[in-house]
Amino acid sequence: VDGGIDVPAHPLLVPPTGLTVEAWIAYDDRTIATGAFHWPTIARQNISPGQEVFNFRVPASNNASRTLEFYVRAGTGTQRVSYAFAANEFVPFTHVAATYDGQVLKLYKNGAEVASFTAATANELVNNGGILRIGNGDPVSPGRETWNGLLDEVRIWPMARTAAEIQATMHQSLANVAGRVLTFPLDGHAVDTSNGLVGTLFGS
Repeated sequence: VDGGIDVPAHPLLVPPTGLTVEAWIAYDDRTIATGAFHWPTIARQNISPGQEVFNFRVPASNNASRTLEFYVRAGTGTQRVSYAFAANEFVPFTHVAATYDGQVLKLYKNGAEVASFTAATANELVNNGGILRIGNGDPVSPGRETWNGLLDEVRIWPMARTAAEIQATMHQSLANVAGRVLTFPLDGHAVDTSNGLVGTLFGS
């Protein structure tokens, strides 16, 4: 299904000193086509080619590669962390989270750390503006970055959360969270239930 949610540009979408992006996902690696390049995307800030602030996705490439990846644009380049997952590992609903504290990137599966990367220097996120796209990515090749499965409870926190913090709320449906937290429960709508950002559904 080639569709997703677009959230208009807003300062809350790019917390400069760190962030956590989390979601419940179901990803079907059994149905990813080979031969053509695919990059199924959970959430991407700024969809202009080469301008993304952060990107949480599966770079399946043209060979159905099974890698969960999170990267950010900070300082003079991009920093990334990845986790190689097994066949069918994410077919059942699984909670995933990605964090960046200004220097260290981490990936979590069901609240447990599974990968980390430490950059040589600390840098704030580069705010290129642009929209937040959930469930899809770069529009240059329609359908190639559509999420291949299901998404629920997509959230963006303005700090790198700890494993304990992730575990404490992963099974909750959140709304009206204090601070600059964005919560998209995806309960039949595209509204952030904590700060009131309103997204637009597109596609089928």
